[in-house]
Amino acid sequence: MARKRDDEQTLRASVDADPEKRKKFGKVWDDVAAAYQRFQPYYKEYSLTTVAFCELCDIARNVLRLPEEMQKPSDQRLREYRDSALPSLNQQIYSTAPISDSLQIAMIAENFRFMQRQLGPDNELVKKVWPGKLPSRQPKCT
Repeated sequence: MARKRDDEQTLRASVDADPEKRKKFGKVWDDVAAAYQRFQPYYKEYSLTTVAFCELCDIARNVLRLPEEMQKPSDQRLREYRDSALPSLNQQIYSTAPISDSLQIAMIAENFRFMQRQLGPDNELVKKVWPGKLPSRQPKCT
């Protein structure tokens, strides 16, 4: 981390020392900090809904995103949908490897319980994801 911090300080000093670079890139750090500030209220919900928490959910997300991504030129798509990644993506989506229903159900239920613990039962996202009540079985800690 110290090396990264030193690298950033060196880069900032280089930008500050050159009027042309300062004009072109001087606001970048402030812009990034502002973007993180705007994202902060959404971070927890975003992180709880974008991580692939089960194999079926990952496949479903890819099936839904693929048509939209394929309308873009390859270099403008999300990395996992670029032409170079399509063979691997197709292998994942259309694999004939068995998927354990009971494991997928358990993983989805646990993810929803975790989401409820993190966001609270009155959170609008929690209510949308699982209307009604969550499964009553609590995971055993060992």
